[in-house]
Amino acid sequence: MLKLKEIVPNFFLVQGHKNGRFPFSHSILLLNDKKHTMLIDTGCGLDFLQDLIHRYQIKRVINSHTHPDHTAGNYLFNRKNIPIVVPTEALQSAGNLNLLAQRFASPRLLQREWIHFVTSNMGINPYIVNQTYNKETNFEFGDFSIQPIYAPGHTVDHYCFFEKNYKILISSDYDLTRFGPWYGHLESSIVQTLSSLEKIKLFHPEIFVSSHLGIVQENIESKIDQFAEVINSRDKKLLKLIEKTSITEADLVKQKPFYQTYPYAPNLMQYWESQMITKHIKRLIVNNKIERDPNGLLSLK
Repeated sequence: MLKLKEIVPNFFLVQGHKNGRFPFSHSILLLNDKKHTMLIDTGCGLDFLQDLIHRYQIKRVINSHTHPDHTAGNYLFNRKNIPIVVPTEALQSAGNLNLLAQRFASPRLLQREWIHFVTSNMGINPYIVNQTYNKETNFEFGDFSIQPIYAPGHTVDHYCFFEKNYKILISSDYDLTRFGPWYGHLESSIVQTLSSLEKIKLFHPEIFVSSHLGIVQENIESKIDQFAEVINSRDKKLLKLIEKTSITEADLVKQKPFYQTYPYAPNLMQYWESQMITKHIKRLIVNNKIERDPNGLLSLK
């Protein structure tokens, strides 16, 4: 059943399937009167989106980034000639599953598996982009003035949004979940993730809306800091493993230090974890914490 949580008048969280947990996410619905609406992200579930389309006159759909758990339902709005608006940084690949697979599952052997996973588990179909936005754009809709915040690190096309009148921060996938920040693609970056988290803190939001956690209204800045601190805790976890014995990066991946278990798409999850570990290894080498010998063995420095 479709569930809408009103955050402030005419500003709603559309609760996703599985309470917004992957492979779903929460969406945001804005009203400028009783019928006309704008929607941010389409990963809440195809049946919920069909219900929204039936109930409201949706005028525009905005994507925070191109991950399928945020864009799965875009094609439904294409069918109704409702504009799909994506980040400028996403324009070349948005809507094209083959190009998205190249970004999100770089080894060619995994790309077909990625397409199968996102189509069978999220229901995504190819879609057409109608417009783009960037950090200079401002979305005015009813009582709301929404500023896109370019916040890469998670992906190169990742945006958050700040509603200026009510000081609401829509954090997209800087989601404050216990897992911590996710940066499992070649294009992802720990440095950019940390910079983006500092950037969104500067807006001093009074309400924080996470795509996978929901609504946060207390201790927001300290919770952002705790979320960022997970990156340091991952460094420490790898250092402990390397301290026990010299080890290769491939053997570190086999220990699943971040995910612990692969409950779905194990080949993809292992690849994503390997990308995250690679970024941490580079970070630890740059910070003179570890070194790698000619045989690929990692040891403390």
